[in-house]
Amino acid sequence: MSKREITKHYENEDIRITWKPSTCIHSTICWKGLIQVFNPKDRPWVKLDGASSERIAQQIDQCPSQALSYEWKKAPQNTDASKPDVKLTTAKIAGKTPVVLDLEAGKPHAWCACGLSENQPWCNGAHKGTSHKPLVFKEEKTQTRALCMCKRTSSPPFCDGSHNHLD
Repeated sequence: MSKREITKHYENEDIRITWKPSTCIHSTICWKGLIQVFNPKDRPWVKLDGASSERIAQQIDQCPSQALSYEWKKAPQNTDASKPDVKLTTAKIAGKTPVVLDLEAGKPHAWCACGLSENQPWCNGAHKGTSHKPLVFKEEKTQTRALCMCKRTSSPPFCDGSHNHLD
């Protein structure tokens, strides 16, 4: 028997928000960035009257696991033309040596694949507008692992020594 994925929807006249709890890695980026809308202590935890639809979409764009997503029901009122999309095709080198971390079994992690995150090696949503997406993974057992920082590994998110061949 296959397990059915639960999704929650929240909407107003402009936008429809979808939340997939099973995909969420609880990075806290949503509520730390916009507590008036995303408050895990409230029920429902998403209240779309707390900010403009455009501001809500900006916050959702930062979701590293993409557990939160949105679709416009009608075109947004305010588009910020001063913020062009980043057209990154090759990942930025975030570091020339791996980062060694203890990873807890069963806990989801979102590894930054673009190299733009200021929270390396984890995704902070900076990939928006690039062709890169974070790699969400779980370890089967608690263990120490070397995570790639050069973003050139052939076995993401784990270091394979590719940094040794950088110029």
